[in-house]
Amino acid sequence: MSDERRRSERKRLRRVIKAVGLTFETDTVEGKGQVRSLSMVGMLIVCSAPPETGELVRVLFDDLEGNEIELCGTVMSTRARQGQLGEDEAGFFMRVDADIDAFLAFYEQVLTAR
Repeated sequence: MSDERRRSERKRLRRVIKAVGLTFETDTVEGKGQVRSLSMVGMLIVCSAPPETGELVRVLFDDLEGNEIELCGTVMSTRARQGQLGEDEAGFFMRVDADIDAFLAFYEQVLTAR
């Protein structure tokens, strides 16, 4: 695959993912955010007040077809508002621990979205 095509694919993927808003909750914090990026094990979520590393987190969002998805996982890392994510955004990476089939179906939707 050419470098230009790879860049085009990454831009398309970012556009699709940026459109996915969500809500999340832990024992200590609730909030709203957006999916910034996905991997096969979890997702990077940008938000104004991320939960602490190690906390269990529940995430609710609609997939690209409008179906409600609920995922549970663990906060693996957090980032403060210091430009670390490129646009001065705070956020966290969530490893999906439960409902993995629903997450992988969403991941596939994002990869095949046109």
